[in-house]
Amino acid sequence: MRGNRSSNSGQVLLLLIMVLGTLLIVGMTAIFQTSTQTQIGGINQQSQLTITAAEAALEKALLEGRSGSFADLGLSNLGGINVDNSFVEISEFPVKQFSTKRLNKDEQYMFYLSQYTPEFPYFDRQYLIGFQVLYDSPTGTCEDVSLVMTLVYDKDSDYIYEAETFISDAGDKIYRGTTNRDIFKCVISDDPTCVEGEGGGNIDGYEYACATKIIDTGEYESAKFILVQNYFGPTRIGFKTDGTSQFPPQGRTIKAIARAALAVTPGAGTPVPTAQAGLTRVAEIFQSYPQFPADFWVTSF
Repeated sequence: MRGNRSSNSGQVLLLLIMVLGTLLIVGMTAIFQTSTQTQIGGINQQSQLTITAAEAALEKALLEGRSGSFADLGLSNLGGINVDNSFVEISEFPVKQFSTKRLNKDEQYMFYLSQYTPEFPYFDRQYLIGFQVLYDSPTGTCEDVSLVMTLVYDKDSDYIYEAETFISDAGDKIYRGTTNRDIFKCVISDDPTCVEGEGGGNIDGYEYACATKIIDTGEYESAKFILVQNYFGPTRIGFKTDGTSQFPPQGRTIKAIARAALAVTPGAGTPVPTAQAGLTRVAEIFQSYPQFPADFWVTSF
């Protein structure tokens, strides 16, 4: 009897230890999950704060037209942000290829072929460029989108501008039976080599469907810009050099980089690293140079 009692007591003790161990594990897990959720919530809150600060800096840079640290831009009151180590960059640089946003029917894009100086309303340095215009096709045949392109140039450098018109009209929707003005060249998927330069019809990861023949600004003295008008279907417009030349800048890229500040322990006054400290968020926009309003130029069909 004594042996059975001892055995039963041992089993009860073992069972009690197992129950207590299970409860301890559950309790620790709950504490860990609560702590982790609190940390994630803090990081998400700090992340949103940092993104908001970057967007505020973009607006400030656009308004004042200058770059610098957040502190230099007068944003020292942004709480939780390291304003001395957060900054805005403004860059303008030539490119070999360029893509527009998607243009709907009867919209247009003004693409600069000479250097535009924002401080003064005139065109400066001329670029000698051979380039192609690329565009989309919902059906892949290139017959559902038609482009009218007007190249403006100063023939005698006397500020009296002239214009040359090109079309890309594979579907023969605009100039029916008139081929001498049509510079449509190819369906890119049928002949990828019809696009000059590296990458074929790919511009910044976007695949275009259609391409025009080469337009050479060297044939037009002091070419200023080309106005591309879109008819009959939505499309993005791509501009691509032959690989040996560059386009002038088409606008300004404005980038704001916001960094979270170090946390301060209450009563200590000394910044200490936390999970949120040093968190970085970037906001970036492209601001094109002035565009002609489509309402003044495009005739709807």
